[in-house]
Amino acid sequence: MPLYRYNSTAVKPLIYRYTTTGTFVLNYPKTYTFCRMILCGGGGGGGSGRRGAAASARWGGGGGGGAGISDWIFNLENVNNTTFPNFSITVGAGGAGGAVTTTNDTNGNNGVTGNDSSISLASSDGTAQQIIIYAPGGLLGQSGSASAGNGGAGGSACVYPGASGGNSGLAATANSGGSGNTGIAGGGGGGGISTGNVAYTGGSCGVSQRFRLNTTAFNTASQAGGAASQVADASNGISASVPTNYTDFIFGNSGSGGGASSAGAGGRGGDGIFGSGGGGGGASLNGFNSGAGGKGGDGAVYLVFY
Repeated sequence: MPLYRYNSTAVKPLIYRYTTTGTFVLNYPKTYTFCRMILCGGGGGGGSGRRGAAASARWGGGGGGGAGISDWIFNLENVNNTTFPNFSITVGAGGAGGAVTTTNDTNGNNGVTGNDSSISLASSDGTAQQIIIYAPGGLLGQSGSASAGNGGAGGSACVYPGASGGNSGLAATANSGGSGNTGIAGGGGGGGISTGNVAYTGGSCGVSQRFRLNTTAFNTASQAGGAASQVADASNGISASVPTNYTDFIFGNSGSGGGASSAGAGGRGGDGIFGSGGGGGGASLNGFNSGAGGKGGDGAVYLVFY
């Protein structure tokens, strides 16, 4: 079903929004001349942190990369709508975060790269298809190790490439997730632990620039990473959420990184939304689980017929 129609008495665009992962068939309306296609892939999942001995360096997982955005105006008059009466629409899933580390002296786990989204022309029976446009997923955040925890690159080969995820760090905080000028944000890096057994806070989330059909203002503030702890379990990173004044389509902020703990479990990375990267998980001491990486946000596809 269409999302909504504009109330303008002059032109009434017809808008479809797909935010559930999977493949869908749309018998597109034949009474419109153009279709603007805006889509993003799934965000990359964050890596989990290392679990290791006291007095050793333990890095958190890297944040997942933000997905790429593609934006195209397609002329429907150029299509033989008898041969290709349908659109086949695929919404790519966000990548899973790296699993917690449950074994002593063990590196974390990589996240999973996000899946691409795409739109194709399709025959009535679906046997013949011709791709029109695709948007790449964000790359995975790497596992935390004894020497690094690197963020994933953003999806590229598109109109608006995604931002990279933040690296883990042995400093006051891990690296924040990348903020896209016009693309989608990468996740914050997970907090690490120094050889002096000082645990560090996770990186804050990246801030995405949103595509939207109106000019309604909303909060674009970055969410802080999970707090570190020297005496107990660390705090989890914050997952992205849809703004309360959401009205059409928005590509959201990323998940922030989980904090590290030198005396307990590492914090989990926050989840992304609408193609943004998941946060990296925090590192931990032997005997305690490291923090899992956050899930990358699922992709989205928007069609505006006019």
